[in-house]
Amino acid sequence: MRDAERLSMVRLNREVMAETDFARLKLPEGKSIEELPLVYGITALVEEIGKLARCTNKLVVAEDPGVILQWTTERRTRIITAMSLLERLYGEMERRPT
Repeated sequence: MRDAERLSMVRLNREVMAETDFARLKLPEGKSIEELPLVYGITALVEEIGKLARCTNKLVVAEDPGVILQWTTERRTRIITAMSLLERLYGEMERRPT
C-alpha cells in the first residue's frame, strides 16, 4: 500500500470513529447501544444505503460544479455513517447470542 493510500485509510478510520462517538451521544437518554434491538440499527443502515443511492443518482445527472460538490460531500457523509453503523452492528452481533 502506498503512503497516500495509507494516509487516506487512516483519515477515513478517524472519521468513522468520530461518527461512531457522535452517534453514541445521540442515543435516547438512559439507553445504551446494548439495550436497543438490533433491528433499529439494521433499519438505520438500510436508510443510509438508500440515501447513498440517492446521492449517487444525483451525481449521475448533475452538471453544475456546485451541485456536484454538494452531492459528493453528502455521499462521503453517507458512506462514513454507513461504515459506523456497520461497525457498531458487527460489535453488537458479536456480543449477543442471537
